[in-house]
Amino acid sequence: MDWIHCNNCFQLPDSAKNFVLTSCGHIYCCDCEEKCARELCKLCGNQCLTINISSSMKPDVQIYFMDPGEILRKKLKEILQVFEFQKNHRARLMTYQKKQVHFILFYFVNKAVLINP
Repeated sequence: MDWIHCNNCFQLPDSAKNFVLTSCGHIYCCDCEEKCARELCKLCGNQCLTINISSSMKPDVQIYFMDPGEILRKKLKEILQVFEFQKNHRARLMTYQKKQVHFILFYFVNKAVLINP
C-alpha cells in the first residue's frame, strides 16, 4: 500500500503511526485527525466520521485497501466458476432437448410410414 498517506501532512505510514479513514473518503494520520476530521473534513468540508485503518475494517471498506490485481484475480475466478456452472447446466438441457426432438421426429416418421405404406 505504497499510496497511503495523510491527506493533510503527507506523512507515510509506519508501525508507530495509526491512520484513519473518513466517511467522505479522506485519510489522516492520528496527529492530524483531531484538527482535520473532528466534525467537518478539512479537505471537503463534509461532516464525517472516522474509522481506524486496520485489518478489522468491514470487508466493504477493506476492499479499497486491497491490491486491485488480487481483487481482479478473485473476481475472475468467481466469474469462471459461474460460467462453467451455467455452461454445464445449459449443455445438459440441450442434450435433453435434442433427445426429445429426435424422439418426436422418430415418432412422426414411424407414424407416417404406418399411415402411408
